[in-house]
Amino acid sequence: GVLAGSGNLDKDFNIRWRDETKQRGSDGAYLLTLSPKTPATPPEADFTEIQVEVDPKDFLIQKIILQEPGGNSSTFEFSGIKSNHGLKDRIFSFDIPKGVVVVEQP
Repeated sequence: GVLAGSGNLDKDFNIRWRDETKQRGSDGAYLLTLSPKTPATPPEADFTEIQVEVDPKDFLIQKIILQEPGGNSSTFEFSGIKSNHGLKDRIFSFDIPKGVVVVEQP
């Protein structure tokens, strides 16, 4: 999915300004709305559209608002983002606990 970084925004979404008359928020962030080109229907639909706020300096996403079927929304705000920070390999080591079965994805 798009939130996991595996989506192709231009291919999968219609992208537009959230408001044609006000393309930036009070903090200068670009305000965009992404609507799925092929909308899913409930219960498969996780969201009906995504609103995104993008930092104009580095183009990193500051906020994502998922508009959900039924009118609810979920907001994710990002701050203190560090790109290409460099992580040590030991962060990703995983010791399988005794008695646990690991199932690989096909």
